[in-house]
Amino acid sequence: MWVSAQIVGAYTRNGCVDMRDIQGCSHVYEYPAEQFNADYGEPLGLCHETAPDSGVFVREWTHATVQMDCNTWTPKITFK
Repeated sequence: MWVSAQIVGAYTRNGCVDMRDIQGCSHVYEYPAEQFNADYGEPLGLCHETAPDSGVFVREWTHATVQMDCNTWTPKITFK
């Protein structure tokens, strides 16, 4: 879950990711090639909050919708 949240966080912020050595507080995580190498397409705009003070952020890509719920630290990637 932590790695997925980091990936979604990166794709909602700016789409530029190079996290080949992902480290948490007490673990070293394997490079999640399947998630990093997936074709999300091109960004269709900036990340935005789904509703005022919702804590849920979304960014549309040509091949996916990437969402991060900062309240529950729950990532979601939906491919189109």
